[in-house]
Amino acid sequence: MKIANPIYDAVFKYMMEDTEVATDLLSLILGEEIVFLELMPQEIVAESEQGIRVFRIDFKAIVRTQTGVFKTILIEIQKAKRQSDFEIVRFRRYLAENYLKQEIVPQLDGSQEKMNLPIAAIYFLGFRLKNVPIPVLKVQRIYTNLTTSKALRKQVKEDFIEQLSHDLYAIQIPRLKMTLQTDLEKMLDVFSQKKYKTADKHILEYLGDASDPRIARLLARLNRATLDDEVRRILWAEEEADMEYFALKKKADDADRAKEEAIAAKEEAIAAKEEERKAKEEERKAKEVAQARADFL
Repeated sequence: MKIANPIYDAVFKYMMEDTEVATDLLSLILGEEIVFLELMPQEIVAESEQGIRVFRIDFKAIVRTQTGVFKTILIEIQKAKRQSDFEIVRFRRYLAENYLKQEIVPQLDGSQEKMNLPIAAIYFLGFRLKNVPIPVLKVQRIYTNLTTSKALRKQVKEDFIEQLSHDLYAIQIPRLKMTLQTDLEKMLDVFSQKKYKTADKHILEYLGDASDPRIARLLARLNRATLDDEVRRILWAEEEADMEYFALKKKADDADRAKEEAIAAKEEAIAAKEEERKAKEEERKAKEVAQARADFL
């Protein structure tokens, strides 16, 4: 089946706008059942500064934890295709915005309360992190008693702590494995750039197992994206922005290289001049010694 390549922001956005597909994928990433998922209004942001983009989507979700407790959380997804897009300040700024938000949350007694929500941050990375070879990483909060150095029971949760910290998930697309073991790996397999590549880098030829209904829904959505004129228009605009980015980057790199070469040449000229000065000084001293010896004799 031909599917649109979800590494592109336009396709990723189209994929995640399908609430059922997003629920399937996010439930597997979080390892908890999502019973309600809402795409936050006007929260789809693609920031562009000279071709540098970090794509962001925010969801509000009600999840059922492994202990059967329901909780409302914000899910923040950020996606960067290139290492050069990976700026910690940019990622932290988006998180800070969500930490400041307050959402209306229904209470068990029927009332509503405005409150800050716990955050789960998910990063889709189109590049490899230097020191983490794991394709799908979870960094989880653990409550530890520093007196005993032992972790508290897993079911212990405190709103004060939950609202001031967050779980982190990082998916390194280039590190996704060829051999698939978990349901999550099978879902993420649609991102494989090597396994399913075609002559058109915007399109992948999916050859994997689609027997899982969740994968079938995901594939159907990505297949429809190949026929969506608006998606293809934005995708080509994104490709042009990428080309402009690489052209600007090459120009900047060439300018930096020329500057470095000019500095190196200047330093070499200074060094050569210094060597010449030293040689002349040695020659002068040798002549003085020779003259002094001649006068002595």
